Amino acid sequence: MILMYEKEWKIQSTMEKTLIKRFVNLLIEHQLIVITNFCVAQNNNDFRTTQHPYKINFFSRP
Repeated sequence: MILMYEKEWKIQSTMEKTLIKRFVNLLIEHQLIVITNFCVAQNNNDFRTTQHPYKINFFSRP
């Protein structure tokens, strides 16, 4: 998934498969949402979908 702020920047993000079903209907274009329970990490993947040096990883609470 790629998150975008206006047209200024894009950042790659990942989400556990179990979370996708829970949140897929909440992610609506042009709508503001508050996101919690995530971490930011270096984007050192061989396959990068954005040029941003970091990525956002979403996870569920234990």
